[in-house]
Amino acid sequence: MTTWNISATKSGMAVTQAENGSTQLARTPGRRVRGAITPTIGNPRAFALEIRIFKFTAYDQYLAEHKLTSHIKLSRFTTPLPLSLTMTTPNATTGRTAILFMDYQNDILDFFPASPVKSAFLASSVRLHAAAHKAKDIVIVHLAIEFRAGYPEARGFFLREWIESTGVFVAGTTGAAFHADMAPREGDFVIKRRRGSAFYGTELEILLRSLDVKLIYLAGISTSGCVLSATQAAADLDFPYRVVRECTFEPNVRLQSALLEELWKTRTVSVDEIIAGLVENI
Repeated sequence: MTTWNISATKSGMAVTQAENGSTQLARTPGRRVRGAITPTIGNPRAFALEIRIFKFTAYDQYLAEHKLTSHIKLSRFTTPLPLSLTMTTPNATTGRTAILFMDYQNDILDFFPASPVKSAFLASSVRLHAAAHKAKDIVIVHLAIEFRAGYPEARGFFLREWIESTGVFVAGTTGAAFHADMAPREGDFVIKRRRGSAFYGTELEILLRSLDVKLIYLAGISTSGCVLSATQAAADLDFPYRVVRECTFEPNVRLQSALLEELWKTRTVSVDEIIAGLVENI
């Protein structure tokens, strides 16, 4: 366990590691920021500490938010300054990082009309794809939805009429294949599934646990489809996850915003942040 001593006054705040007395963070007043203890990108064994303070009319409310390796725990304090408290967090556990690239298939990408937003999404995804393959010890998993000819696995599937009428997702076709810039490379894992969830009816869970994965980054199309279902399943299975904001696409702008800014507001990371972390791990 690691113990952090946190103090806040009207002149600022500081976070000190009790074991060695080193000051990890100092803030000046007037900053409206939030904070967390999070695994370092690409290396769950290393932790970065950031405690943030909310300034309201007066410093009469303080929020210390710390993300553990398996969940988020919120601790709320309402007290006048000066404030002094101690927070204990578990030591980082060993484990690996995985990046899930979901549904970068020609059939799905072609379904959505060309737009600047779609182009930006694909460009960011290609950047992340390239950076992940340069990093060390990153588990890269590609997921695709696919059926045999005639769709025998789609009986009862709520999208059966649509996929049969359009002829999409048939194994071995160009449409079911991955986009050329997002294709799996040697050493990557590829999982084909018959339903929307990355975990339901697939070997993904046993693969991640067998590879000692402790942190998952999610990228894919669409945000309200495969990405949303993956986050729900990951949470139920106790897999910590982060959604890479620029590497998700949703044609409904309001829905995209609601998911990223509301539902996952403490569980997202920018593509620049994760790439920077991956570069350090090369």
